[in-house]
Amino acid sequence: MKRNTPFAPAFPDTLSLKRKSAHEWVESTAAFAGWHDAVQFLGTTIGRKKISLLFFIIILILGLFLARSASLQLWSGRGFAVLAQNNKIKTVTISARRGVLYDRNGAQLVQNIPRFVLQVNRTELPAGTDERMRVNEALASLSGIPASEIALRIERHRVAEPLVLLDEIEYSQALDLIVKTADMQGVEVVLRDRRNYVFEKTQSISHIVGHMGMINPDEYAGRSGSYRPTDSIGKDGIELQYEKELRGIDGKKEIEVNALGAERRILSEDEPRDGKSIILSIDTELQSVAEESLKKILEKFKTSRGVVIVSDPRTGEILALVSLPAFDNNIFSKKISPEAYADILKNPDRPLFNRAIQGEYPAGSTIKPLVAAAALQEHIVDADSSFLSSGGIRIGQWFFPDWKEGGHGRTNLGKALAESVNTYFYIVAGGYNGFAGLGQEKLLSYYRRFGIDKKTGIDLPGEHAGFIPSPEWKKERTGEPWYIGDTYHSAIGQGDILVTPLAIHLMTEYFANGGWALQPRLFLGYKSSDGAPSISSEKNYVLRGIIDPAYIEDVRQGLRQTILVGSGRRLSTLPITSAGKTGTAQWKSTARPHAWFTGWAPFEKPEIAVTVLVEEGEEGSRSAIAVADDILRWYGVKKQKSSPSRQGNASGVDK
Repeated sequence: MKRNTPFAPAFPDTLSLKRKSAHEWVESTAAFAGWHDAVQFLGTTIGRKKISLLFFIIILILGLFLARSASLQLWSGRGFAVLAQNNKIKTVTISARRGVLYDRNGAQLVQNIPRFVLQVNRTELPAGTDERMRVNEALASLSGIPASEIALRIERHRVAEPLVLLDEIEYSQALDLIVKTADMQGVEVVLRDRRNYVFEKTQSISHIVGHMGMINPDEYAGRSGSYRPTDSIGKDGIELQYEKELRGIDGKKEIEVNALGAERRILSEDEPRDGKSIILSIDTELQSVAEESLKKILEKFKTSRGVVIVSDPRTGEILALVSLPAFDNNIFSKKISPEAYADILKNPDRPLFNRAIQGEYPAGSTIKPLVAAAALQEHIVDADSSFLSSGGIRIGQWFFPDWKEGGHGRTNLGKALAESVNTYFYIVAGGYNGFAGLGQEKLLSYYRRFGIDKKTGIDLPGEHAGFIPSPEWKKERTGEPWYIGDTYHSAIGQGDILVTPLAIHLMTEYFANGGWALQPRLFLGYKSSDGAPSISSEKNYVLRGIIDPAYIEDVRQGLRQTILVGSGRRLSTLPITSAGKTGTAQWKSTARPHAWFTGWAPFEKPEIAVTVLVEEGEEGSRSAIAVADDILRWYGVKKQKSSPSRQGNASGVDK
């Protein structure tokens, strides 16, 4: 028998041991002893602890491999199966077309213009570094963007949506790119929509319609899962107010692709639901008339800021809403440069600011109809009560003047409104020489009841509320008590009281209608796919029942006298009857006052209400009323053409 060497010992199994002779057993035992001696020899060379450590490490590594294998197969197997499925099934979003906007006469205000886009899907690009570099170099030659910049953009684009490299590609260039990118994995030319606003000559519509822009992280976080990080979203105006209705619901398509990303077959497809098209109450022809008239007056008085609001007081529908200066919405349809956007923000006239609903101004004399109505309602005066206007009143060292030197003489309610007599309103609001007026508490409470310090609720984002001062506010702000002079100033729309043009307009509608006003609105209805309009008849009263009808009529008659014999005589030649109030509001000692006019026509049965504000326009009877004249004259002529039987009443005198 061949003996085993000490370094290759033989370990006999149990069965063989049973058959061995004593001599063989001795030999086997001797062989084992030799191996044992060899181990002892190695132990003295390497060390028993090191050998044990080596065995422990080997066992640990094997254990880790087994654990990882079990994890991959038992717990993560389903996930890897899904990933493998995704590698061959591609889900594509089918964008819904955004709804468009129309004016009340069917004129289209915005279009969806198709545009070609070159985009890269990061998750579908080749995995290899060399292949990725070749794609980047090919894209660089096609786009004109350096390959290094393309690589950086792709690396920074950490969302699942494609990265847009080129936008607004010309048709001929797009066809060329489609051919050249056909075999480029992860690169494609697609067709998308861009908003185009079609009222370039009437830019004031920009504040109504608003504009679109790329969704920002805060907007994305606050929206539902139907939005993508690369989507555009309404940023202002109707585009923002009715974002949900205009946007629609995207569809999706599941496509089986091969290893190179080429489509093999469509597995399933959900059609998108396009957004709803909306009809607005705006009359674009009237909007243009109002804007051009206001521009003309702004130029004449060498100023640049103003507001026009025109509505149908019977429904609350806004027919025109002008805020100047305005801006071109189309600059936001494409990617606007930071420099261009900074120039807009730095413009001291703030063209993005919608003065009609966000501007806060002293009301001037336009607040006087409200004061007169409150005095009648509280039985402070009646329509025939009169006071002597001799140029103003004096309280101690303080003098509160009329606008007319020497005063207006004996003045009742009708004359006070027609000629805007300050003395009358000082007395009925704050009292004088033993006559108890409304007092500051009742006066301010009526301002609140008419919603001066509240938003009207118009369906436009960003509306501001006015401000009504109080004794508590003044004490906290200045440390001084409320003086009677504060009540006098508040009664003529001066001091710290601030209003928005829309709040004054709503007050005007209240008197025009004989004691009620509806929430102003721009939404008129939806336009169905067959082109038929679906008009909403919803009415929401925001002012109602504050003043008794008889007292409202007294105020209405005073506002009619404004046109016939007072500060609004310019409108007496209109082809329709009218009523209204002019206003001049001091706001800064070193600047010209703001000019106001607010009124309606026809006087008997109102169909149109107009409010005009010309910042630094001096006097309402000179500048603001000129704009109202253009608008009401246009409306009166149009009304005559549509109703020939009405042409006989061109003098403006009541029948």
